[in-house]
Amino acid sequence: PSLHEIQRSINRCGVAVIDCSRAMWQWGQQAIPEGERKSFFDVLGCDLEIIKVALLLTGALHGTKSAVVQYLSIFKKYDWLWKEDKDTAYKKFISRNPNTSDYEIELRRFLLVEKDVENLIQYHSIGALSLNTSNLKLQL
Repeated sequence: PSLHEIQRSINRCGVAVIDCSRAMWQWGQQAIPEGERKSFFDVLGCDLEIIKVALLLTGALHGTKSAVVQYLSIFKKYDWLWKEDKDTAYKKFISRNPNTSDYEIELRRFLLVEKDVENLIQYHSIGALSLNTSNLKLQL
């Protein structure tokens, strides 16, 4: 899932936890009519520590996001693999009337890229996230 989806799920969990306190009455109110009872939600909404934790929870991944973006920038050096059109690149190469050594140079370049990709670590942890690069490596 994307970071946005993870953050949205965390936010929904936080809202659900606080929201369930609306139906939980404070102790010792059995004799009071239901409409006049105070729920734990009333107390939670006034507690600065609870509000602080809720805000920390909802912003939990914002700090992680910049670290993930920085890590993903490692893969920008390979973006030519999916951005450039294969046929156009091939035609451009052939139009230069390459000799055998040109083919060898080009093959070595691709072998180096392949080796680079194979050497990328499969899992990279950032905070509570574990980024799995195996699918990305297969696509490259």
